[in-house]
Amino acid sequence: MCNWFTIHGIEFEFRAPFPSAEKYKPLFTICGNIFVDVLEVSKNGKSFLGREYLRDAKWRRHLHEKCGTKYIELPTWRFGDLSVYDFLAEKLKAFGLPVRRLNELEITALIVEQNAEELMSCFDFLHAFLSLHKNSELKLSTIRHEFETSKESYLRERSLKFLRIYTSYYLAYQEHLDDVRGYDFADMINIATRNVNELAGCAKGYRYILLDEVQDLSRNRQELVLAILKKNPDCKLFAVGDDWQSIYRFTGSNLALIRNFDKVFQRPVRRSLIESTHRFANPTLKISGEFVQKNPLQAHKKVRNHAKTQTPIKIVFNEPNDKVRNSDVPAFERAIESLISELGFAQLKQKRLQIISRYNHDIARLGSASNIKINGTQVV
Repeated sequence: MCNWFTIHGIEFEFRAPFPSAEKYKPLFTICGNIFVDVLEVSKNGKSFLGREYLRDAKWRRHLHEKCGTKYIELPTWRFGDLSVYDFLAEKLKAFGLPVRRLNELEITALIVEQNAEELMSCFDFLHAFLSLHKNSELKLSTIRHEFETSKESYLRERSLKFLRIYTSYYLAYQEHLDDVRGYDFADMINIATRNVNELAGCAKGYRYILLDEVQDLSRNRQELVLAILKKNPDCKLFAVGDDWQSIYRFTGSNLALIRNFDKVFQRPVRRSLIESTHRFANPTLKISGEFVQKNPLQAHKKVRNHAKTQTPIKIVFNEPNDKVRNSDVPAFERAIESLISELGFAQLKQKRLQIISRYNHDIARLGSASNIKINGTQVV
């Protein structure tokens, strides 16, 4: 919704206090005198949040009527059928606020200036989808058909809008490869598979195939291995992998590959489980093992550590009344305060704390915590 306001040149504030009732903060305040809230209701006016929520909604309406203010409610069911934007535009026009979409150059400039991080995340997502697409060797028409047959209207429309963006991205990427006579990694795997299948003398004579990190094997790499095995019926296949460490779903890896290894590679299979670890001990080992095995596709293993050490774990959650909503900074501050209480500041100061994060910007955000200084980051 914020993006809709921005690309129509509409000034707004998020959760600004209402002048006549400071504890009430409308979701959006537009141009200082139009107030907007989202109402969690279905078409029949009912809410899964219960009667108390509906009473609060009624109180807000009476407040705006009493104050004579301009008020708009956006029912959530309108988000489902994508009618919410036209509905909002009509309401704003009725209140005398012209709604004019900025031109594409203006919108692009706004995105680059105000949402550089989100823009890079968008490109990262497009690149991840590109990797999945090329590794799967699916045609764009097949992907479009999958999206078009989705039963949920909102998901269907959202996916098709994304596909229009992705198609331009994909075609431009392929055109660039053609211009420079280049190949990416997926191309090399796919071409190699075709050569093995189509050229009589290609890939003959192999006695052993060794696969490392097999949990990360994508569809096209799997097809390459199958093609070589077909050319060499007596070839032995040895694979090492850990389905608990399968983190490359975005490149096409699939847990079912390990679970159905014998069916996928059409070979009798003998499995050897490695269930000992030296990385950490209980209770962290027990808790993490139970968590991973909540996924029924994961192999069942009794992981153990023979050392008589302990690796304690403490989980600190954000609390509903945290001042910074949707941020882990308050929880991080409480975790540090807990360590100070347990060890004392002087002793804790002598220790080296390691903060593990997937992204550098998460570490940067934690650096905004009060009285805490993070020195340096290292990507591993």
